[in-house]
Amino acid sequence: MRDENQKIIAGCNGSIIFGVVYTDQLWVNPSYRKSGIGRDIMEKVHQYARSVGCAKATVNTMDFQNALEFYKKLGYKVNFERVGYCKDTKCLFLSKEL
Repeated sequence: MRDENQKIIAGCNGSIIFGVVYTDQLWVNPSYRKSGIGRDIMEKVHQYARSVGCAKATVNTMDFQNALEFYKKLGYKVNFERVGYCKDTKCLFLSKEL
């Protein structure tokens, strides 16, 4: 997404594998966070995924990134946590049915 001056303010990338959409990276410029842009992007990801036959959406995030509540509000649930990262951090793997 771009602002009125064509500056990139948000975006995402990912892939579809065997009927599951995986959002690898979601980024929103800090000045635009909590404005609904992240939610809008993820809704577009989900709409596209449904249109090509996906039944599930997945993401992962590190516990220190403070993204867990955002994804929970979108309906994602934690499937498992991977421990063993430096500074006792965890990688959280989440999914939701589409």
